[in-house]
Amino acid sequence: MADIVLFGAGKVAEVADALFREAGDHRVVAFAVDRAYLDGPTFLGQPVVAFEQLAERYPPARVKAFVAIGYHALNTARAEWVAALEAQGYELVDCVSPRAWVAEGALTGPNCLVMPNAVVEPGARLGRDVVVWSNATIGHHARLDDHVWVAGNSVIGGGARLGAYTFAALGTVVGNEVTVGAQSFLGAGVQVTRCCADKSVFIQPDTEKYRLDSDRFLRISKLR
Repeated sequence: MADIVLFGAGKVAEVADALFREAGDHRVVAFAVDRAYLDGPTFLGQPVVAFEQLAERYPPARVKAFVAIGYHALNTARAEWVAALEAQGYELVDCVSPRAWVAEGALTGPNCLVMPNAVVEPGARLGRDVVVWSNATIGHHARLDDHVWVAGNSVIGGGARLGAYTFAALGTVVGNEVTVGAQSFLGAGVQVTRCCADKSVFIQPDTEKYRLDSDRFLRISKLR
């Protein structure tokens, strides 16, 4: 069991800490943040240190690391901290739930996070720093390039490709053999069935709000 430091002290870090504890392969011994975000000495019962002091207090010869922050600025913030930690000599690990199903050889880069009940089928490949959230399916021979985030209940079809830094929101569907260009934004519930260029944006309108409030709706529908 290797000791690791998680970079981040927010919601994603809390999720990653729980996954590491469940998997039992690594032991989180501290959290690190940019000095500007240092907001107390501990997080989840472990020390929090400023990144500027990390190498002194937890040298890379002694611990490994994992960057546990969100998809801010189309994943570029996370990518920058991945690069910063590697530049300091830290080996980055993956965070994979034991309740996910990940085909052998699918993870090709460090700092991947795969949540419970996610499926990464045979032949699929995840690049560096890729996040696959709960109940998402990455189809056979699909490719997720570096720094991609796929949110829960999404389906990336067989042979499809998401370009680097792309964000796929809740319930995204990308068809088989479809290539989505780098730095694209796929909103919740969209279906992408044709290849598209870099920096493409797809947005599905919200379901229209019904004219009745819940009390009147229940009376009319006789559900109460």
